Amino acid sequence: MVKRWLRAPSPALVISLTALFISLSGTAVAAGVVPMAKQALFAKNAGKLQGKSARQVAAMPGPTNSVSLLTGEVDQLFRLYPGEEKSFTVRCPEGSRAISGGAQPHEPPNDRVATISSFPSHLENEWTVDVINLSKSDGAAVTVQAICLV
Repeated sequence: MVKRWLRAPSPALVISLTALFISLSGTAVAAGVVPMAKQALFAKNAGKLQGKSARQVAAMPGPTNSVSLLTGEVDQLFRLYPGEEKSFTVRCPEGSRAISGGAQPHEPPNDRVATISSFPSHLENEWTVDVINLSKSDGAAVTVQAICLV
């Protein structure tokens, strides 16, 4: 019976030895083995600066459009009977999109009207608000708003 003194190396030993030899061989081999190493030689953001310094980039003018030019607001007044709960929908101009909305009481006392929910409608240019008149004796008015992305 022949006794074997050497056994096969474990996978962990093979991987660690491969990594050791690659690291000892220098960056030339590492660049060929690891594709991302070539990209690390040149930062992508440096290419976007087109050779300008940080100070020159900071002095560049910003975007020409502000958010106020890209959005608009649509308001509509609705009336509620005493104790009435109702859904109201406001529509943004055609070609725009309703991105937010809400409701607020139109006249004091402000505690008569409560918003139950506020959500985009099934059409992308509409916003729906569910409100309730908490007063059992007085009618109320509510202004429903939609913020529209032009």
